[in-house]
Amino acid sequence: ASIQEVRFQGGKMTYLSDLEPSKVEEASYFGHQFPWRRDVGLTGGPLKMNGQTYNRGIVVHSRSSLTYDLDGRFAMFEALVGFDDAARGKGRVACRVFADDQEIYNAPDLRGDAPAAPLKLPVASARQLRLEIDYGRGQDTGDRVIWADARLYRATAPKAEAAASR
Repeated sequence: ASIQEVRFQGGKMTYLSDLEPSKVEEASYFGHQFPWRRDVGLTGGPLKMNGQTYNRGIVVHSRSSLTYDLDGRFAMFEALVGFDDAARGKGRVACRVFADDQEIYNAPDLRGDAPAAPLKLPVASARQLRLEIDYGRGQDTGDRVIWADARLYRATAPKAEAAASR
């Protein structure tokens, strides 16, 4: 009854919040720094988006770029990207995802008053994954973006191929 979570390492799936970014770029917002955080909101509370609480994820404030070294170990990146409920429906950002230097997702007007966007993006053989959040139209306040349940999946070889390679 006291166990709240079990984490496996080296399995097929890895949460992005279990990895350390190799490069972090963040701009201050009106003289205040809002550094990225993992598994909690920007102010330390729970990750809440559209009334749902998420135990795992990354949260950033606009203008940020987080780069993760993948070293070709993963095949798929999945996440639900949207705004922290603390933004109260405000906020507009440009959201982009890159595998190496190839853009694999672009939402030029991700909005706090719209539903979160589910992502399922191929990253097979990519050396790096970069998540970018930039100021949106109007540079609204409330640009607190959550990458909820952000996770990477390793490729698995079909059994026939694995047996043939032995």
